[in-house]
Amino acid sequence: MKPNQGLVSLHSETMNFMDDVIEEFKPDWVVVQGDTTSAHAAAMSAFYHKVAVAHVEAGLRTHDIHSPFPEEMNRRAIGLIAKAHLCPTNEAAII
Repeated sequence: MKPNQGLVSLHSETMNFMDDVIEEFKPDWVVVQGDTTSAHAAAMSAFYHKVAVAHVEAGLRTHDIHSPFPEEMNRRAIGLIAKAHLCPTNEAAII
């Protein structure tokens, strides 16, 4: 993280970092937690490398992609990528 860093910069730098990590360690799984932009970028990088993604705190939804911003969109996109959805509540597991 850098002072006044924008979401696009954060996303691209995280993807570049994760690209190097995945290339070096060749994991079977990448675990992402929450709904942050860095979690989304890590999930996308894993997806591009065809590495399975586990999403911790999956299933939470507001049903409005702009609220909260950008977290709701991040969690929905991670949900499309993830092979394992680790939900914090029974209600979240239903979604």
